[in-house]
Amino acid sequence: MQGARRGDTMIKRLLLVATLFVTLAGCATPATMSRMDELPPENGLVVMRLSSNSFNIGFFQYWNVLTVEEVGGQNAGEFLIGLSRKGNARTAVYLGHLPPGTYRLKKLSSEQCGAICITSTITMNEQFGNFVVEAGRTTELGHVTFKKQSDGVIFDRGHSMETWLPNYIDEYYENIPAGAVLPPYLDWADDAERGGMFEARYKRSRVQTLGLLSPTPTAEGHLLFGSFLGMVKRWEPGKVMVVYDTGLQGGIESVIEVTPDTWLVGGENGRLRVSYDRGRNWQDFGDGFPYQNIAALNTYEGRIFATVSTEDTLSVYETTLDNTEWRELSSHELEFSFWTGVPIFPQSIISEDKLITTLPTNGLLVTDLMTGEAVTRTFPGSIFKFGIGGDGVLRCMCTKALFNNPWNSTDLGETWERSTHDRYMWVPHFVDDNTGYGILKGRFLRTTDAGETWEDVGEAPKFGTRLGNFPNGDLYAMDDYGIYYRSADGGVTWERT
Repeated sequence: MQGARRGDTMIKRLLLVATLFVTLAGCATPATMSRMDELPPENGLVVMRLSSNSFNIGFFQYWNVLTVEEVGGQNAGEFLIGLSRKGNARTAVYLGHLPPGTYRLKKLSSEQCGAICITSTITMNEQFGNFVVEAGRTTELGHVTFKKQSDGVIFDRGHSMETWLPNYIDEYYENIPAGAVLPPYLDWADDAERGGMFEARYKRSRVQTLGLLSPTPTAEGHLLFGSFLGMVKRWEPGKVMVVYDTGLQGGIESVIEVTPDTWLVGGENGRLRVSYDRGRNWQDFGDGFPYQNIAALNTYEGRIFATVSTEDTLSVYETTLDNTEWRELSSHELEFSFWTGVPIFPQSIISEDKLITTLPTNGLLVTDLMTGEAVTRTFPGSIFKFGIGGDGVLRCMCTKALFNNPWNSTDLGETWERSTHDRYMWVPHFVDDNTGYGILKGRFLRTTDAGETWEDVGEAPKFGTRLGNFPNGDLYAMDDYGIYYRSADGGVTWERT
């Protein structure tokens, strides 16, 4: 079930040193669960998955605590429920224990700290719905999504479609007895009174999922994309996107066409789903990688490669369509710098017979797909944007100190040299050794001499920060969230699709 409610926002409060925990310490009781906590027998568990379906929400990639408030009763007051990021790239899993009673969600908070800390808070409408906590039982609030509107924030809520919770707790909260989570029971049980409105709104939010993740060409000349809320999108040149429901609720970070009829997807919580009929029906592909994030899927000569990450490690695995057992090729620690670390997701791209994988903050892994040999190299700074053009050149916007600058490598990262194009062009898209395209200060540029000179061909699409091309040569420009354009004349004119 699901509901939709609006929330008022208090955006971008600047705090010099204080953190959110300090801010709330005087008015809320911690209810978080650590891996070593035991569940008090007089309390019950509360679990909720939360996903953003908004591109302009600011700091909510830095999830923080969930504040709940008891509605009447002897425990009246606020409680903080902490989150787990295990296996998630875009979704927050909130888990905590509360005394028996009736509660409501009050506010969501996020925080990003560097030289200063910036927090953002969304306050929930009181009518969003109450939930009940019982001793020794689990209240699973299912999957809640939110989307920013011009006049507030819309929340939708729905049943969890996945039986993930018992194994998730068994994996990371070993001191919680199994009987406390088997079976969990869903709450928000007021949909029948409202004619199924919540269910309808939640289904619509999933169909309208944002995100254009990891574009992959198909044999028919189309593009496949992942999305924020478990849907696959297919884009045929000159037509609107078609959406397919994979049965997953978290973010799909990668989708590939293994054969002309077979699509494979992966993403949050390590789940892999396969369709043998071009997206119409889906089923699990093996056991996946429980509670890790599948950052990328790639295919090469019938082999399938998965780039799988946790908070501090990245591993590359291999299998085939007929063998769902994965073989680990290599594993690597991720190292993040406080001052220059950029919170980007790992990427894996195949160039000829090499798998090129980014290791945030500034590492590069090159795996030879013929020999299996893997070597690590470094970027000239922390990775901000990265791509491989049709000319085989590696390009990045990398941060050595305070600013992002463009760099090129023609030897798969062994050496890097400063790019000659304007740093505000970000990463241009090259379709072959000589022809490339870029966006600079609202104008669309083209080069036909490998970037030595650039000509202005017209106005750039307003929101198109990422460039690419269909197999038929048409260009596309898009962002990660849902705004996309196509050009059939080399970037002179654009149509928003």
